[in-house]
Amino acid sequence: MGTNIKKELLRFISEDIQSGDVTSVLLPKKKIKAKIISRQEGILAGIRFARDIFYLKGCRVRIIKKDGAKVKPNQTIL
Repeated sequence: MGTNIKKELLRFISEDIQSGDVTSVLLPKKKIKAKIISRQEGILAGIRFARDIFYLKGCRVRIIKKDGAKVKPNQTIL
């Protein structure tokens, strides 16, 4: 991940969280598994950036579908 991209992604995260993430205060620190699943048919874009944002927050990510992949509803993406 390039330095400029990392700076921009960190800026996006700080804009979204601003004064804190309420859910992180309410929930204890614990390992969880999650999936990002498509809701409708489409073509994916930006998977690399989604992965990088998770990495910046200390998460491990497994990419199931890559940029340009066609997805149908209820398919696992990440």
